[in-house]
Amino acid sequence: MMEQKKLVPRRRFREFQDTHDWEQRELEEITLKIGSGKTPKGGDSSYVSEGVPLLRSQNVYGDIVDLKDVAYITPQTDEEMKNSRVVMNDVLLNITGASIGRSAVYRLSSGANVNQHVCIIRPAKGYSSDFVQLNLATSKGQQQINNNQAGGAREGLNFQQISKMRFEFPSLEEQDQIGLFFRDLDNLITLHQRKLDKTKALKSAYLSEMFPAEGESEPKRRFAGFTDAWGQREYGEVIDLLSGQDFSPSEYNDTCNGIPYMTGASCIVGKETIVNRWTTVPRCLAEKGDVLLVCKGSGYGAIAVLAQDKAHIARQFMALKNLPNLDKIFNLYLLNSVIENIKKDARGLIAGIARDAVIKQEISIPSLEEQSQIGVFFKKIDHLITLHQRKLEKLQNIKKAYLNEMFI
Repeated sequence: MMEQKKLVPRRRFREFQDTHDWEQRELEEITLKIGSGKTPKGGDSSYVSEGVPLLRSQNVYGDIVDLKDVAYITPQTDEEMKNSRVVMNDVLLNITGASIGRSAVYRLSSGANVNQHVCIIRPAKGYSSDFVQLNLATSKGQQQINNNQAGGAREGLNFQQISKMRFEFPSLEEQDQIGLFFRDLDNLITLHQRKLDKTKALKSAYLSEMFPAEGESEPKRRFAGFTDAWGQREYGEVIDLLSGQDFSPSEYNDTCNGIPYMTGASCIVGKETIVNRWTTVPRCLAEKGDVLLVCKGSGYGAIAVLAQDKAHIARQFMALKNLPNLDKIFNLYLLNSVIENIKKDARGLIAGIARDAVIKQEISIPSLEEQSQIGVFFKKIDHLITLHQRKLEKLQNIKKAYLNEMFI
């Protein structure tokens, strides 16, 4: 007789390791309510500036309820939609569209309502809202959602499908401890996300203040000791602009043979370049530290610095090689400060940036010494952004791993 497989996760808190197995339940067995709302009569025109929050799919984001772009309905409309009122600790699940499968726990004591794109899952006594939501976020939960969406139409989840989703549950005490663990982890992720967002906003503010605004010849903010006027130039006077060329399939490989071949925006991760293809017959060579601009196709306007010693660039790229009167690091942030203006001239069936749009772009530059200080300053901010990004990604990966190990 075969031994019955134990329903326990791979990783468990020590105090629960010798306790009962987990028990499988369908959501309809452990909930008081599974349902969604509707679009208020009048649609968007029924929204008001303040009132009862109407939660839509964009408000269920990143395992939290985000109220930044929330709509409001009148108390009268809320009364007409009383069957879809949200209460504290309801689990919200997006059931249509591109964000299908995103979920969050509603933690506010104040009431809200939902439209037809968001499902309310209200756990019964003895079942943790956090634990239910975490199950939905696991690979098993997402797989069940995807399986119910098989086929071309992908219209959305219905309540019958949701009610039949199956998960394993331990005691309420263990559910609560797991929920608390992940809530602490989510708080840490949120903290680092805010640090990252704040540092990016700081960089954006400094870019607007340390480079001249359109129509101005000098910036608002300068380092102490620099008073000389910035010189007015066209970009083409301080760079050698290299346009790329595409290769035929016989001229490149994916076996690391030759030098890197940069094909487009897919070669940029963050602000750094990565290599997927190589060539032994390079013609348009960019060198380490050159500023690369994606000028055609998807992601045009993206900017990166070549991290490799040398690379052939495809026609989706331009390389802005600095001349002696332009600091290489400063060049990166100079381009960042004017890229939106350059993109205004994008044209063609597939939007792209022409050489003249770059070469003829009017710029202001200071002395090489001041350029160097500005470049080093922004490079330090970028380093800080990278550190925050890596820490955030590490925490997100830790959460993903724990979701796979602490649930069945």
